[in-house]
Amino acid sequence: MDGYVIPKAHYESFSEMSDEIASEVFIHAKMLPLTIHAICQPDGMAHLSDDDFSDAGYNLVKHYKFHVFPRYSNDGIEHKWNRVPDPGDQGRSQLAQSLREALT
Repeated sequence: MDGYVIPKAHYESFSEMSDEIASEVFIHAKMLPLTIHAICQPDGMAHLSDDDFSDAGYNLVKHYKFHVFPRYSNDGIEHKWNRVPDPGDQGRSQLAQSLREALT
């Protein structure tokens, strides 16, 4: 049993939504884990949304949705980040600085 929060207005990505709509999505999504837990008794809960900037097939329906789904110790779901090796404290610090500059 998965739960979804889908805005009525059309948005293809999270960043297209107004702050008000994004807040509403998360307020509604906050209720789903308790309901899913009461019904499914999972070991944990996962939250996922996909923005598909390059049409690579991450988001098969071109409408923003926020997924909330139960996780079980034997569910076989793997999420591999495939990240480069940890750049260390200095590398993370430089990345953080770049992100701060880009946000201003």
